[in-house]
Amino acid sequence: MTLEGIEGSTLHITTLLRRLQWAPASKAPGRYEVWSPSDSDIDEVVIPLNPESGDYRQLLERARRYLLHRYGSEAERIEALILISAAADLDSTQ
Repeated sequence: MTLEGIEGSTLHITTLLRRLQWAPASKAPGRYEVWSPSDSDIDEVVIPLNPESGDYRQLLERARRYLLHRYGSEAERIEALILISAAADLDSTQ
């Protein structure tokens, strides 16, 4: 996977969610997962699992925007670290 493939992917968003203490709450295998934070049972985001689905990018971007809005600079910092780490991993394998 390339860095461009990681950015904006399910892996990118789920890594961000885990670092913000969110966990999967329910799922439809192969279609989507619903994630919620450990400190609330009201908030949730839908994470699509099938990149071939027509709403895949829209749902991922909606989840990302929600997290950036809710957590602000903390989410931005974590997201930057995820991308830096992914780039370092790619460099080490090349």
